[in-house]
Amino acid sequence: MTKNIEKKRGIFLTILLIYGALEAVLVFFSGIIYPIIGLLGSNAGKLTLLVSALEFIPLAAALYGMWKWKKWGIYSLIAYIAISILSTVVFDVVLKLYTGYAQYVILFDIIIAALWFWALYRKRAYFIQA
Repeated sequence: MTKNIEKKRGIFLTILLIYGALEAVLVFFSGIIYPIIGLLGSNAGKLTLLVSALEFIPLAAALYGMWKWKKWGIYSLIAYIAISILSTVVFDVVLKLYTGYAQYVILFDIIIAALWFWALYRKRAYFIQA
């Protein structure tokens, strides 16, 4: 017999999911819609579109998966955070497109990742393999 436990998200995980949804909207509009409208002719616009699409897809999948208590949602979140940090390093440090803010963006990504880890670690028993 399987034990049926009631799954409760809690306020902290719910706040992080709302934050993630707002971040997904921001990535979609600032990184996907805006370059299509005005900047697609430039190389920076094409790179921004590519990186934003690469960030948006795992973030949207992570939010949906975590809302449905799927373990792959956590893996999608890890992929999103890794892509976000890697793209910041490539854009800011290697290509020097947005100089001066890389260390703050990476630090913020690490802090947000730690908050996600803490929230998901407390609810790890609720996530099922699917």
